Amino acid sequence: MRFCQELAVEIGDGNPQRIIEDFRRQARGALLTADAPNAPVIIRAVTTTEDCATLQQSPDGVFYDAPDPFRAVGCAYSCPLQLDAIDGPVFLSLDVLTDRCEGAVQTCAGLR
Repeated sequence: MRFCQELAVEIGDGNPQRIIEDFRRQARGALLTADAPNAPVIIRAVTTTEDCATLQQSPDGVFYDAPDPFRAVGCAYSCPLQLDAIDGPVFLSLDVLTDRCEGAVQTCAGLR
């Protein structure tokens, strides 16, 4: 299943905290699905400069094209979880060992 929401975040003064808060404000309350899968899932969120029309479901209705990893500006994922058992927020992260995470973001975003 794929959900796509276009956001327009102003870079402005480049203040990371303000940018993150602007992103959260715009994304807050988005309904990803009204019918959660009954099996364990891993949630992956990719922030990209691609538009939603580019990322829509493939014609076969089963597989999605991966986002272009070179247009990704962020990526994070959850631990395996059962969505029906969650009561509260789901936390996403990206495993990196240094502050240079470009390669990890590209790998995460390019997964199919």
